[in-house]
Amino acid sequence: MKTQFDEIIKSPRFNMNDALVALDNLPEKIRSDINEVKIRLGTKLYNYVIKGVVRHVFFIELVKDDVSSTKYEVRWSQRLENDPRYSTYDNCVKIFEKLITDIQSMGKEEIEVLELFHQHNIISYELPLDYNVRFPEEDKIHTIDNLKWKFDESIKKSILFRKTILDESFNLDYKLFKTILNNKIKTKSYLTDRALTGEFKTNREKRWESHPDSVQFALRTDCLEIENVLLEQIARFEETPDYLVESLIDEGILDNEFETFTCPITGDPINFYNFKDSILNKNHGTSAFQVGHMNPLKSVQQEVYGHTPKNISWISDNGNRIQGSMSLEETEILLKRISKNKGWI
Repeated sequence: MKTQFDEIIKSPRFNMNDALVALDNLPEKIRSDINEVKIRLGTKLYNYVIKGVVRHVFFIELVKDDVSSTKYEVRWSQRLENDPRYSTYDNCVKIFEKLITDIQSMGKEEIEVLELFHQHNIISYELPLDYNVRFPEEDKIHTIDNLKWKFDESIKKSILFRKTILDESFNLDYKLFKTILNNKIKTKSYLTDRALTGEFKTNREKRWESHPDSVQFALRTDCLEIENVLLEQIARFEETPDYLVESLIDEGILDNEFETFTCPITGDPINFYNFKDSILNKNHGTSAFQVGHMNPLKSVQQEVYGHTPKNISWISDNGNRIQGSMSLEETEILLKRISKNKGWI
C-alpha cells in the first residue's frame, strides 16, 4: 500500500479512489474491521467516512515550494523530514487501525454527528478528527495518541448550527448563508492566509496541516468554533429575521437573551439586510464587511491572539480601514488620542 500511495501523489491531480483501492493491501484484521464499519454505517456514510480517514491519516496538503498553491504529499514525505508533522508509514497504519476500531464502538449519537458532517460538509473530507494538542511532548503532532475523534459539545453545536441555517425548507435566507459558508467563512475559518515571506510560508492550506510553530496554525476544533462565532454574530445583527433567531434559540444554539452585535472598532450595529445585500450583490473586488482578527496573529504580547474564537469577528468596512494592521488596543488608544487632540472629548 505504501508504494501505491507514493505513486498516487506523483499525479498532478490527487485521486482518492485510487487510494481506496490500495486498502486491499492492508493486513486481514484491518480489512475485516473495515468491513464491519461498512455494515455499521451503511454504504453511503461509510464511503464518506473512509475517504476522510484515509485522507487525514496518510496524506497532507502542503504548500508548494514556490507558494503558488498546495499539493498532496504522504506523511512520510522527504519534505517533512525533521518536521513535527512527519509520520512513518507504519505509524500511519497504526493510527488508521485505531480510528477504524473506534468507529466500531461509537454510539448512536456519535454516528449521527458523522452523518451531519456527511450531509453538511463545507471542506473536502471533513470529519470530526483533530489533534489533542498542538505541541505534544514527543515533538510529533501526527501520532496515534494525538489524532482523535472529537465529539465534544462545541463540535456538535457547530455542525448543528450549520445544519439549521442550511435548511432550505424553513430558512428563507438559505442562499445567503450557503454563500457565506462556502466562501468567506470557509476561507477565513479553515484556510491559512497568504503569507509569502517569513519562516513559514502559507497559501490556503488547512490550518491544522500548517506547521505548528506558524501563527497560521489552528486546531480543527478551534476552526469549527470560529465558524460558530461568526454565524452567531450574524444571528445577533440588527434586524436579523425573528423566525431565524427563534429557531436558533429553540435548538439551544443561541441564548434567549443577547445583545445586538456591533462592529468591534466603530461600535456601529451591523444591519442584517445591508450585510445580505453586500454578500449577494457585491461589487467585484469590494466588500462592505470583513472577517478579521481583533489582534494580529503575530501579536503574542496581547492577551487574546492567534487564530482563535476570541480573536475573530465581523468588521465593518469603516472599522477595517481604521484598524489597518493595529491591535484592538492600539486602535482604541489612537482613536482616543485623535478625539482628545481634536477637542471632541
